[in-house]
This record gives sequence, C-alpha cells and structure tokens, in this order.
Amino acid sequence: MEIYEALMRENGKILAALDRLENTTAHRPEARSERFRELHSHVRVERKLAEDQLYPLLLASPKALPLLRRGHDENREIEELLAQLAAADPGESRTRYLLESLASLVQRHVEWEEHELFPLARAVISPEHAALLGEAAAGEQVELYHRFLEE
Repeated sequence: MEIYEALMRENGKILAALDRLENTTAHRPEARSERFRELHSHVRVERKLAEDQLYPLLLASPKALPLLRRGHDENREIEELLAQLAAADPGESRTRYLLESLASLVQRHVEWEEHELFPLARAVISPEHAALLGEAAAGEQVELYHRFLEE
C-alpha cells in the first residue's frame, strides 16, 4: 500500500466520523463528545502522516510549494474550526454553522489532496518509496489514533 492509500483511508475515516457527529443530536452530550473526539483524532492522524511523511518529500519540487502552503493552511483552518466547535454549546445555532463549515472544508481538502496533491506527489516520489511510506503509515495510524483519542 502506498502512502496515498493510507491517507485516503484516513480521509474516509474522517468523513465517516464527521457524518456520525452531524447525525448525533445535541440531546446526547456524551455520544456527541465521543463522536467529536473520534473525528478530532482522525484529523490529527491524517495531518501528522501528511505533514511528517509526505510533505517533506515534496519540498524539492517548486511546483509543490504552493500546494504545500495550501495543505498547511487548510489543516490549520480545520484545527481552528475543531477548536471553535469544541468550545461551542451543542444546542446553539452557531454550532450547526461551525459543523457545516467544517464539513465543507474537510470535503474540499480531501478532494484537493486526491485530485491535485497526490498526482503531483506520484510524479515526484517513486512507487517504491511511496510503498515504504505507506507501510510505515499503516503501522502508525492505529497507534496515533489511540494516542490522540486519549489526549
């Protein structure tokens, strides 16, 4: 498995966790809190894998620099929305707006990664190196998820 598949798998987990959070009512605070922690943990895993394993290898490519800036910016925006969402009262209309904004940003980020960043990365990183990164990422995903979930 190449690093791209590992990241796409994590993106799928993020989208599923986001959907579960959106479908958990404000009247179930414990379930909502658990769904939020699950989502936040998957976001942190994906960000760590992308920024620690994939992005550094792309720094040598001048074409990648604007894409890497965008990736960092969007990851920061996602974290900021998660922080705002964590502090919001689940019953407020603002919370629904934050959740919708987060869902929209995450969806755009996932599509951007898969349609712009990964194709460029495939042109820069050899399939063998991408496979080694993917194997390392697969082993790290579960460990990181549980570590982030406990924080």
